[in-house]
Amino acid sequence: MAAFQSSPSTPGSDEATKIEVLAESIYDVVRDFGGERLWTQHDLEELDIIPENNIIMLQKVIQKLCNAWLFRPLRDGTLGLCWKWRSEEDARK
Repeated sequence: MAAFQSSPSTPGSDEATKIEVLAESIYDVVRDFGGERLWTQHDLEELDIIPENNIIMLQKVIQKLCNAWLFRPLRDGTLGLCWKWRSEEDARK
């Protein structure tokens, strides 16, 4: 995924690399579902990508995707907090 930039090697770089790999995995799966679906935390957990459903790790992955403009946070009246997938092209705009 071109939107992510590797960070220099630092003491926390193992976790940063893990977050990047997990973010790419979630992004790829969500992309395959198309852009109109809204994703809840539960939906993302059910993808079974985040090890041991670690909520802190999922939060960091979602934050990375939002910072790269690849996920857009929304509040839906029925679903509550959710995220919408954005293409890499839209994220660069």
